[in-house]
Amino acid sequence: MIEELENNATMPAADLIITAKWIGEERSYTVKHMKEDLNGGYPDIEELVEIETLTGITDQYTNAVAKTNYEGFTAQPVEQKKIAADGSTVVEIKYTRNEYSLTWDVNGGDELQGQYTSGIVKYGTTIIKPIEPTRKGGYAFGGWYKDRNLTVKLEEGDTMPASALTLYAKWIEYKIWVEGVQVTSDNLENVLSDGTVSYDDKTNTLILNGAKLKGHISKIEESSTEHTGAIYAIGDLNIELVSNSNNEVLNDSKATGGSEWACGIYVTGNLTISGSGTLNVTGGTGTTSHGISVGGKLIIEETNIISIGQEASGVSAIFARGDIIIIRSTVEAIANKSASGSSCGIESYGTINISGGNVIATADVSNSVFSGTGSYGITASEVIISGGIVNASGKKAAIIALLTADGMKIMGSKEDVEPTEEYDPEEKITNYKRIKIEPYS
Repeated sequence: MIEELENNATMPAADLIITAKWIGEERSYTVKHMKEDLNGGYPDIEELVEIETLTGITDQYTNAVAKTNYEGFTAQPVEQKKIAADGSTVVEIKYTRNEYSLTWDVNGGDELQGQYTSGIVKYGTTIIKPIEPTRKGGYAFGGWYKDRNLTVKLEEGDTMPASALTLYAKWIEYKIWVEGVQVTSDNLENVLSDGTVSYDDKTNTLILNGAKLKGHISKIEESSTEHTGAIYAIGDLNIELVSNSNNEVLNDSKATGGSEWACGIYVTGNLTISGSGTLNVTGGTGTTSHGISVGGKLIIEETNIISIGQEASGVSAIFARGDIIIIRSTVEAIANKSASGSSCGIESYGTINISGGNVIATADVSNSVFSGTGSYGITASEVIISGGIVNASGKKAAIIALLTADGMKIMGSKEDVEPTEEYDPEEKITNYKRIKIEPYS
C-alpha cells in the first residue's frame, strides 16, 4: 500500500523508502492539417496547411482529431504523440486528395480531338478542354456544360469538383437560309459554292462578297405565318458587306396569304448590317413587301444600302419591330405603291435614331381607305436625328413620329415638291409631305 507522506511525519519502527511522485504540467502542442497537393506531396505551404494549437499534460498522449470539412480530401489515420515539456510536439494529420471520374459527352458531335483532361482526375485539377468539336449538319458548337440541361457552363480555368462530372457539348443550330440553302458546318465557308457568301459562326456574321441572290424560303417558323426571305434567319444575325463589293438580294416570290410578308431579308431577332460594300435589297410582291424586315432591333452602321418594297397590298422598304439605328451610312428606302394598306419608306414600332450619313426615305401612293393607313416616308414612335442629311417624303406625310433634331436645320413642304422653307414648329409635323433635315451650314 502506497501512502502519501504527510507533513511533520516521524520515522516509523522499520526501514522506510520514500519515493517522489511527479505530476505533469499542462503544455501546448501543434497540430498540422496537411492537404496533399496535385503532385502527391505534402508541402508545408500556407494554402495547403492549417495550424491548430491544442493543450495537454506533459508525457500524456496528444488528442489530435482530423477535420471533416475539407471538401475533396480524406484524412489519413492520426498518429498521436507524447507531449513534450518544452512545447515542441507536432502532430501531422495528412489528407489524401480524392479522385473522381470526368467524362465528356459530345451530344451528337464528332469524336473529340487533342489533349484534354479525362478519366480519373484529382480534386482541384484544372480541366483542360479538347479541341473545339464539330458536328455535321447545320450546327455550331456552343460550349461545354456541367449539366444535361445545359445551364451551367464550363468556364476557362474551372477545376475538378468533389464529385464525378460529365461535361455536355452544346450545339446551336444554324437557322440561316440563303436562296433556300441552309447554312451548315459543312458549307459555312462557301454557302452557295460560288465564293460570294460565307458565314462566321464565332461572330454570327453572314459575309456577302459580290453576292447576287434571287429566291426565297418560307414555312420555317412553327406558326401560321409564312413570311419569306431570300436571306432568312431565325434569331439574331449580323451581315457584313465586304469592301468594294456590290451585293443584290431579291425575293422573287408573291405573298398570297393575308398575313404573309415577302421580304428581301427577313430576320426574326436583331439585325446589324455593316461593311463598306453596297447592298441593293428588294422584297417580293403580293400581300406585303418588305426590303428589309426585322423582328427586333435593326442597326445599319457605316455602310451603303438601297432597300425597296415592291408594289403590294402593304409596303415597307425597311421595317423593324424594335428600334432602328443608322450610323454614318448612306441609306435609300423606297416604298412603292400600296394597294390596300400603308406604304412606308422606313417603319419602326420603336425609335429611329440617325447619326450621320445620308438617308432618303420615300413612299408612293397608298390606295387604302382604312383609317391609320397611308403613304409615309418615315413612321415611328420617335425620330431622333443628330447628324447627317435626311430626306423624307410621303403622299400623306413625310414623318409620322415625335421628331427631335436639335441643332439641325429642318426644311418642309406641305406639297409634294422640294422643300424651300424652314419647318414651322407651330405646325404639326404630319402636315408636311416632304421634310429635309441637315446641319446648319
